[in-house]
Amino acid sequence: MNRRSRSAQNAGRDSVQLHTLIFFAGDGGEGGGPKEEDAYVLDVETLPDTDPSIRIIVPRYGIEGQVRLPISADDPRLVRVAGDHRLTVQSGDSERSIRVFDKVKVKIWVKVSPDHQRELVLDLLEPTFGDMAKTLGAKKMGQRDEKAKKPESKPAKRTRKK
Repeated sequence: MNRRSRSAQNAGRDSVQLHTLIFFAGDGGEGGGPKEEDAYVLDVETLPDTDPSIRIIVPRYGIEGQVRLPISADDPRLVRVAGDHRLTVQSGDSERSIRVFDKVKVKIWVKVSPDHQRELVLDLLEPTFGDMAKTLGAKKMGQRDEKAKKPESKPAKRTRKK
């Protein structure tokens, strides 16, 4: 019975993953496609010599994932504070910090590789890192493009036939 139970759990997880990819890829009809949502920081990567990243959760969809910050690990402006679970980027006279439980904005979309494999991607939109947006490019920082600003339409109500 354990083998059947494990197989059923794996099938359920795979089904959820497939439908999540279909929804965010825009293949699911009305309301599908990339989304910009609020998220909360669960963990901050503060170990030296690792890529600066944060672990976030998007409560609306129950999605948890890793978001890589657009700065290199050896950048002298990056300060890691392990005791506070915080990353700080100093830029000129100002500094921008991300710590555990902070509210951030992310873009959720599906990346399709050349061999047609799909992967759910989370990009950080807010907070931005000041002059870093100019050096890294607006697309990589996740600034909105004009196509993403269209209002979402509500699905039509369905009525049952009697």
